[in-house]
Amino acid sequence: IYGERDYKTFGYLRILPANCSVEEENRQRTKALATRMVVLREGASKEDREAAEMEAQRAWEESGRTASWGCQWFHVWKEKVSAAVALKQRLKVVFFPGQAGEGREAFHDLPHADLWNGVGCGGSQKCEIAYLDLMKKDHGNAWDYDQVDVGHFLKSEFQVGAKVDALDGKEWCRGTLVTVPSAIPKDPKETTWTVRNARNGKTFATNRVRHADLIRKMLTDLGEEEFMKLVKGMLPEGSEVVKGEEYVLPHGTPCFAVRLRMKHIALRQQMRNLVLSNEFEIKINQALLEKQQGQWQLQVDKSLFCEIFEEDLHRSELTEHQQEKLRAIHSALSTGAVHLSAVAGAGKTFVALHLVLDELRTKKRQVLFVAPSLGLGFHFVRWLMQSAEEIQLDVLKRMVLMHYPYDSFLSLEVEGNRLKALPVAAAAQLEFSLLVIDEAHEIFRPGVNREFLEKIPTHQRVLLSSRSQASSGGLNFPQVPEVKLTQVVRSSKRIVAGAAAFQGSFDKKDVTSLGPPGPPLKTFLFESGAEDLPEYVFYSIAALGHLMCNYSGLSFHNRLAFLVPDLDFLEKFQPALQEKLTTDFGQRHFQLTSCEDSFSILSTSEGSEGSEVLILDTVEHAKGLEHLFVICVALDAKVRDWQTNLITRSLIYQGITRAQLHALVVNRLLREGWLEFLGVVRFKEEAFEEPAALAETTNAAAAWAVEQREEFRRGSKDSKVDDFGFPLSDDSPKTLAEEELRSPPRTARAKKPTGDDTPSGMQARDSSVWDTENNEIHSPIQQLRFNPLDLAQGEAYMAVNCMEELLAAPKNSVREINLGSDLRGEVWDPKLPGHGDARVKAIAEALKVQRGVYTLRLTKSKIGLEGMQVLTTRVLTVKTIKELDLTESSLGADEAEALAEELKVNDRIKTLTLTNNNLGDQGAEALAEALFLNRNLKDLFLNHCEIGFPGAEAIVR
Repeated sequence: IYGERDYKTFGYLRILPANCSVEEENRQRTKALATRMVVLREGASKEDREAAEMEAQRAWEESGRTASWGCQWFHVWKEKVSAAVALKQRLKVVFFPGQAGEGREAFHDLPHADLWNGVGCGGSQKCEIAYLDLMKKDHGNAWDYDQVDVGHFLKSEFQVGAKVDALDGKEWCRGTLVTVPSAIPKDPKETTWTVRNARNGKTFATNRVRHADLIRKMLTDLGEEEFMKLVKGMLPEGSEVVKGEEYVLPHGTPCFAVRLRMKHIALRQQMRNLVLSNEFEIKINQALLEKQQGQWQLQVDKSLFCEIFEEDLHRSELTEHQQEKLRAIHSALSTGAVHLSAVAGAGKTFVALHLVLDELRTKKRQVLFVAPSLGLGFHFVRWLMQSAEEIQLDVLKRMVLMHYPYDSFLSLEVEGNRLKALPVAAAAQLEFSLLVIDEAHEIFRPGVNREFLEKIPTHQRVLLSSRSQASSGGLNFPQVPEVKLTQVVRSSKRIVAGAAAFQGSFDKKDVTSLGPPGPPLKTFLFESGAEDLPEYVFYSIAALGHLMCNYSGLSFHNRLAFLVPDLDFLEKFQPALQEKLTTDFGQRHFQLTSCEDSFSILSTSEGSEGSEVLILDTVEHAKGLEHLFVICVALDAKVRDWQTNLITRSLIYQGITRAQLHALVVNRLLREGWLEFLGVVRFKEEAFEEPAALAETTNAAAAWAVEQREEFRRGSKDSKVDDFGFPLSDDSPKTLAEEELRSPPRTARAKKPTGDDTPSGMQARDSSVWDTENNEIHSPIQQLRFNPLDLAQGEAYMAVNCMEELLAAPKNSVREINLGSDLRGEVWDPKLPGHGDARVKAIAEALKVQRGVYTLRLTKSKIGLEGMQVLTTRVLTVKTIKELDLTESSLGADEAEALAEELKVNDRIKTLTLTNNNLGDQGAEALAEALFLNRNLKDLFLNHCEIGFPGAEAIVR
């Protein structure tokens, strides 16, 4: 339709005027990515202009000398106008003011006509009109059209008093026309309308108005009451609809706004996940299709939804669990200090925020907030300002910050849209009513000088810590009242379950999450050659692409963080990643920044010049901070000495738990690494159950690798200790049992693969937590140094820990050993028998020192025949043991027979408890035979032991 024209006419070179706005330039450059247009600003140098012209001409040649914008639009237009004619609709053609009917060309003349002469209409519109004239000639008056002057059209459509949507500055709003232009200029964009803003009543002049009836048409078609009923049916149970109203979004899209009331944060998070995963849109549009109303398809503005959600989150109330702990803190502060400990995501900083708000509202002194990074300090202050707008100025005046290396006090001021920290001039005169130390586990660890705390004049101190996030052992907190938060609020249940494998020896049995399940944690493990950096960039971009596909339509501005292990990696990774972001996602204008820079910005609704700011920083600088999405990059290391293990465990655990909704892991596959086990895991789609997900892994495997075992390190300088802190001195016992216990169990070498095997050669383990589909692993994984999937490894760790505690106690001082399944909070899978054998072996070693034990409790220990043999030959030989409790220890007839043989000769046991074991008649008969010979056993408990009449008769006889 255009013929062949030069590269300038076909739009391959765009010269922007000198006064062109940054936004317009960004729009043109975005357009250039699709059209190969070369963009140049007016006033560019002669050399730059010549280079641009050469590049534009080359693009024109390589595109076959066709229009840069292509002709696909014409095919789409023809289909639509043909559909309109088939529906017998009357066509209208709108011409420039005062030029109705002018500038028309015959269809066969289009390749040679001057289409862009400014007469009648634009060049492409001339092509459309020529096609209509051709179709009218060939097919009759159905293709006829009305010729309309745009001035007359606008005057008839937009009259004084009409409800319109209009552009007020940079934002659209709903309003009423106050005045209309008396005449329409040649360029309609120069037309000025006066509109009264319906939101604030102010009048403003604008050249952009449009009809405001689209949503009303939809509600009329669907029925407003019926539509609201449909919306309510899609909401999480417990949600309340306050009202629905017509609205226009700031960027101009007409919409229907539904205001909700959700009392609990879990409901809000569930709603957030429904929206961001597209599930809400899919369901409501499917319902419209089923109601034969498919002409209306709806979309949620996810970015605006997130802005409202985040603002609401800042102003949300404490959960009942948090309120209970806040009351306990107030009570404990009567002593002057309190320690609030929590698992990651439980909201310890949020609780402290409410404590500080109370302080700022009721007292006049200053409050000091101490944190490892300035970014966390900015986050806390910004949170305070957003939570209590009425005391924003007071927050700035009275809040003082201190961060690593903890050598100065910082005051705050606002500069533009940013928080700025400045050294306090008269620091010696400061006196604080409250001192809050966040991430206190980073201060109360070995090697940190804490003298600065003693010099801070304060009335009350609050310590906030998370032992599970500590990168060091030997934490030494002050002896003050401790309050514990165990309910995770911010993160999804899957994030809690996935991070639990790296939680170390810290309790997880009481940890719960209020949040919804959330998506599975996503892994991108890859095998790499000598050069890792390009691979890390490639797979990080793949991880970002995964999020873009799953959360289409959402701006990631200040919602996504790439977290890396250290500054050295960051320095190499940042420029390479930024270049790839620009190349692959130029239209999104992704820009990387640090945690400190991101959290210093007060209003985060949009980036400068339309960019989306993504955070790239180290885990160290992200301590205490959270993001909707987190991509953990290169955090893994080999399982080695305990110091390295402490750091790696902490990096991975903290990295994963910085995510609120979706955590992703990008890492080279390290043999004997912490993440290698994810090469033998496969995701299984099923109904998510939090207890089952937590039970998929044991945190004891991580505890094994990081235990510092201080009792041995405080010993002789000549004593040697292995990588896991176990003593290797010459006088240490070298029994086979101890060697078995001390060596961290490694998964056995794989046999011939079966249908259930992974590409790595080991049998696949199903997971409801980890999605490993995008792993690129081709060579076999033969064994695992760190294996949280192996519950037996966790059992062995606990057994060794018990043995060491017993060995460290004064000789013959222990009277009772209680080694039930609740030790350290671990719960073992009842489907895997024999884990108690390791416990029995550990006790056997410990009893070489502790010869005064009277009571031995091994409840829920799942003892196999091997463990029973150790119990009878090496444990019960201790002459002081009078009471033995083997409740619910998976004993069967074979184990009962072995125990019966011991009872025939052991007349020292007075009380024997075998409750809840599957002894059966065979086991009962064996015990009955022992009772003929053993007359000293006084109490025998056989409740629920599956004993029938023959067994019972044998016991009675």
